[in-house]
Amino acid sequence: MTSLVIYMITIGFCILEIDSLKCACGKIKTHVFIVNDDDNGGTTKHDFLDPGQCLELAAEHRRFWVAVSYSGKNAFLQSHEVIIMDCQNDLISFTPRVMNAIYNCSGGKNRKTVTGMSYLPLDDTYYDEHDMPLTTLQNFVDRSQKYVSVFIEESLGVNYGSTICIPELNQMYQRLIIFRVANTYRRKTKMKDSASILYDDGVNEIIHRLTLVLH
Repeated sequence: MTSLVIYMITIGFCILEIDSLKCACGKIKTHVFIVNDDDNGGTTKHDFLDPGQCLELAAEHRRFWVAVSYSGKNAFLQSHEVIIMDCQNDLISFTPRVMNAIYNCSGGKNRKTVTGMSYLPLDDTYYDEHDMPLTTLQNFVDRSQKYVSVFIEESLGVNYGSTICIPELNQMYQRLIIFRVANTYRRKTKMKDSASILYDDGVNEIIHRLTLVLH
């Protein structure tokens, strides 16, 4: 009898862009700052860029600001609120390619595997270690807050106030969820599994193996 052997081969490929343009696509709803035409060179908040909507880059982006072209005018976006992508033109807004990049946290450079644990608060203490109010996943989903507070294990080395991205939860809710470190904690006993984060979504259960993406 002749045996049949099947080999599974994974081939990676990329699509070459025609004109090598770069676009800035909104991860969240973000202000567009229009450069004024007068001599003082100031800017004005003119409009919003919606999540997934893209504008063509006008120059190399800086640490905090991204220069873009907006309706024929020079404008700026806040760099932490956009993702920079290759594009053939500025009409790629809201395509699956853009939204998948946003949901997958493609703008982040540092990825760690963590155990994500959702929880219900044991008391009425809804303030973080700096007496700032905590916000839940439900607060974010119903748009009453701009981020979700998380407790993060100290060993991960992420500072208070840092924002993080979790692809698995973005894909579950089909939107970008902004997580913000509200408290750090240290485990009392050593465990073999990965470091963990905690967030309040009103359900007391454990979600294993999340990807924590740092910018």
